[in-house]
Amino acid sequence: MRPTSRLLSGNWLLLLLLLATTFLIYQPGLYGDYVFDDVANITTNTSLVITDFSWSAIREAATSSFSGPLKRPVSMLSFAFNASTTGLGAPLFFKLTGLFVHLATGVAVFWLAGLLLKRFRSLENAANKVEGTDWTCLAITAIWLLHPLNLSSVIYIVQRMTSLSALFALLAAAVYCIGRQRLERSQEHAWALIGCAFIVFLPLSVLSKENGVLIPVLLFVIEITAFRFEALGKSNRILLGMLGLITVLIPCAAFLSAVLMHDPRIVSGYELRDFSMLERMLTQGRVLWFYLRLALAPSVGSLGLYHDDFETSTGILAPISTLFAWGGLCGLLVLAILLRRKIPAVTFGILWFLCGHLLESTVLPLEMVHEHRNYLPLFGLVFAACYFLLERLRGHLGRRQIVFALAAYIALISFVTFIRAEQWGDSVLHTVSEAENHPRSARAQNQLGRTFMMMMIESPRIEYYTEAKKALEKGAELSKIGVLSQFSLIQLAYLEKKPVDPLIVAAAERRLSNGPIPPSTGPAFRALIDCQMFAYCKMADVDVVRLANAALENPRAVKSVTTQIAIYLTQYQIDKMGDGDLAALTLKNALRLDPESAALHLSAARVLRVMRDFGQSAQHLEQATRFDSAGTYRRAISEEKEKWERDFAKTRN
Repeated sequence: MRPTSRLLSGNWLLLLLLLATTFLIYQPGLYGDYVFDDVANITTNTSLVITDFSWSAIREAATSSFSGPLKRPVSMLSFAFNASTTGLGAPLFFKLTGLFVHLATGVAVFWLAGLLLKRFRSLENAANKVEGTDWTCLAITAIWLLHPLNLSSVIYIVQRMTSLSALFALLAAAVYCIGRQRLERSQEHAWALIGCAFIVFLPLSVLSKENGVLIPVLLFVIEITAFRFEALGKSNRILLGMLGLITVLIPCAAFLSAVLMHDPRIVSGYELRDFSMLERMLTQGRVLWFYLRLALAPSVGSLGLYHDDFETSTGILAPISTLFAWGGLCGLLVLAILLRRKIPAVTFGILWFLCGHLLESTVLPLEMVHEHRNYLPLFGLVFAACYFLLERLRGHLGRRQIVFALAAYIALISFVTFIRAEQWGDSVLHTVSEAENHPRSARAQNQLGRTFMMMMIESPRIEYYTEAKKALEKGAELSKIGVLSQFSLIQLAYLEKKPVDPLIVAAAERRLSNGPIPPSTGPAFRALIDCQMFAYCKMADVDVVRLANAALENPRAVKSVTTQIAIYLTQYQIDKMGDGDLAALTLKNALRLDPESAALHLSAARVLRVMRDFGQSAQHLEQATRFDSAGTYRRAISEEKEKWERDFAKTRN
């Protein structure tokens, strides 16, 4: 075996050791429970459990997500695999699958880093030493795999959407690099490989999570920094230019035009938020520096699942750090341009990070901060830092000192990741640590209160009630929109057999009537109604209806949320109150606002069947089938049809 082959073989063995180490560090976090968005996407999503493996059942599982315009079918099918083999009540196997996806993505990081390092070394006319490149690859991969900023993309089950999308994006970049190398050398299959990046991996990434649409932009970053359209014939230059025009410039121009024209598909989402588009854009400058700080110096206290405590920028000088943040980002961009010829690897890293945040850290009406948004962009920062230290500063500072510093840094981030994994592995410990680390987070406080409520149900103790009430009251005080804390306080009072504070009910009704109605309102109503129908809550029916109608009549409410509330209210009116006429009226009003909702037509079919109005019920079933183009409610519609036929047959007999 040649020396180079031995080095490469040894390098892959070290990579396997690194993957095993990553698995051991993450292993404590595998034993935690579902959290946050896991509930809506997985635990209550029975469509994920495929029993007959027919095409219609698979399609229903693939389109059962309420996240994203494309339903993220690749990710949903991966969840369906877990749900169909181990059941919805086994989060361990969901988390284990997510960890294996992370390890596979680490291999893709190693592969892409090697290709890029070789290219950047050749651009700088450096000696192409395999040993140096291999150790740099390992350093990049180790930091990325073990960085605590990536933990929520691995242990937080629903964020498998993020990790799968990133995996396919990295594979697209690696295949593109190989294709570009072959194109320069006039070798076979060059364009086939470049096309594979766009035709195979781009759709897989986008259908895992919409972030995949950034792949052409990221490939363009690779082109302008690592390949520079060099060593190509005129025809290939034209083809690459057309590819960039079609996949990058035209889509970006179209998106910018939509923003400037206030396209309803973009601006309507701000009805769910307590901030404007301008405020979000201003705040994201500070958010990106917050991400950079977490990437450089992560700490357990700064990291977390909930960052709703992040201050919103209301102006370029409010707070003053907004101005400095955007000035710093402009300076970072100028630095990247200035270094493009001298140290292109650093330019690549900066642009990869910034472009990786173009979708989630700009104008879209998303929440302000989430750590998982750094899963793919972090690669650029790590690559640039390791390249600069191990490839450029090695001769100035000394290899031993640099290696020692990197080893210490890797040990530090591994320790932080291990501590976080242990916290995530214990549901109570995780909830308590989130609330302690983010005392100004309404979500963290509400989750802490809900956790103590669950503990009360298992073991009634006065201290649990005290802690739950304290946390929920703090959450209600901190929250600007939504009724999660208020509804939880109502349920807590009934659980402890204490009178409900009328001020809490009034505050909830006021928010539902006048404020934004966030997506969390639907699950909050479901929890309250379930408590009324199946558990210990004893609120008067008229009060439950009044609260729901406050949201349904709110002019700021969006259809997706009011549809959920109308369905839950209808269920309550017919099953708990026994008032079919009132339930039918609720659905009639809801359908007036959203006449093409398959879910509302399905609920109307059920209500009218119970009321023995089989003609109208059948019409709504037909409408539900017609509007369920994605097959999301196929199983539910089929079950309702069977019930309709059964009940109709009884009336004829």
